[in-house]
Amino acid sequence: MAIKSPVLILVALIAISLSCSDDFLNDNEKTRYTATDPLIISTKSAENIINLSIPAGKNRNFHISTYPRWLQFESLQGTFQEGTASLLFTFVHPGYEPEAGYFAADLVVTIENAGLFCIKVICGNFGSVGDKIIGNVTGIAGTVTDAAYHKASDQLILATESPNQLIFFDAVSEKKTTVTLEKRPKCIDISESENLVAIGFSVAELALYGLETRALIRSFPLDCIPHDLALGSNGWCYISPAGQGNQALRSLRLSNGAISKREPVNSHFYSNSLVRKVTAKPLLMITRTTVIPSGLLLYDITGGVPNDTINYWPDDLYDLWPANEGNRFITGTGKVCQMPAYTPVVSAPADLGVYGDLQPHQPFVNHVDESVVKNCFFVSERNTLYLSQNQNSPGIIEQFDRNSLSVQNSWQPSSSVISNNSTLIVAFNAVNYAFANRTGTKLLAVRSIAPDFGINQWSVEIFKID
Repeated sequence: MAIKSPVLILVALIAISLSCSDDFLNDNEKTRYTATDPLIISTKSAENIINLSIPAGKNRNFHISTYPRWLQFESLQGTFQEGTASLLFTFVHPGYEPEAGYFAADLVVTIENAGLFCIKVICGNFGSVGDKIIGNVTGIAGTVTDAAYHKASDQLILATESPNQLIFFDAVSEKKTTVTLEKRPKCIDISESENLVAIGFSVAELALYGLETRALIRSFPLDCIPHDLALGSNGWCYISPAGQGNQALRSLRLSNGAISKREPVNSHFYSNSLVRKVTAKPLLMITRTTVIPSGLLLYDITGGVPNDTINYWPDDLYDLWPANEGNRFITGTGKVCQMPAYTPVVSAPADLGVYGDLQPHQPFVNHVDESVVKNCFFVSERNTLYLSQNQNSPGIIEQFDRNSLSVQNSWQPSSSVISNNSTLIVAFNAVNYAFANRTGTKLLAVRSIAPDFGINQWSVEIFKID
């Protein structure tokens, strides 16, 4: 939605101040004044008061002559006190969802012996209006390039560019600590057991930071620019190089910085691949982003450096997330597959076994987080193959039972109301990542304004999990 507006009114079910000149009130009883700026109301706010400030209203009586049915006022009439009056109301859902994603209607207040005051009212699930935050939303400076979550310490870790920084967001206090980086980060991963976070940069370098100290431990020069990485619990970090063509997976030994990249016997590996570690088994899962099919590559990392033999399945996965127990994994379209057994000989593996299908509300999966205490998966979704494409509707997060795969709950991010070149825009958000805290009581959504609006704005929204 775009509304021409010279000034953005910051309004959110809190004390709202509307003012106008005496001119329209002094003409005659039939004078009608229409405000140029809309009144923005968020259903997320805890308060529901509209404060009118009309100096020429003085001590005159007024009544609300026109209002939308989704606003229920405590009283439709009252008296100005020295030109001010408060309207108490409750939002009542009308039983349908508006196509635009928010409700819009006119509110008309008739002032005795003065005239009519008319303003457009826009009401919806708004998390921010301009710079004003409503509800549980925290703004993030820059562009998020990757995210991870450390369950043991309940920390969300974000890497951003412009500015280059590493953000530690404490899910308990909901406060963030920012560490400035000298280089642009591209990818991160954490080690739950060793309290480490690894950062791959847009240059041939990797750095290790402590999750407790939030300080740099060591930097490692690389022989490639990292596209993705997986930080193992075995003293090794595995790096997918950026670039083009058939390259080798890098294995970085953290104790001495040595890099191994020997070519395996039957490699189907390409640059720009996605790397996932399997928590419960000494395995790496890899899928490709630059060739069709994307495929599944399974690496044995029992000895640190991957075994020369790589198992390969020519399935189109788009992305993948292994379950913590190492028995299944979820693909980029929501299919749930059995984890195949690694075979240390060159062979033609059997087809991937399918456990089930999440059948997500939106066709593609952005991210999957598993909650052990809730025995479920939290899945953030999108409408198109690539998140960089127009989404046409807000992102969504769904909660699926880990065994039955049934939907248990869902959440939609609040919209952002922003001013862009004197135009008021109600923009919906995509959900790039979603993580549940350790106790399964909070859901942290890393979100950005959808590409449909051409605006780069990131934030973290926290939802309560029942």
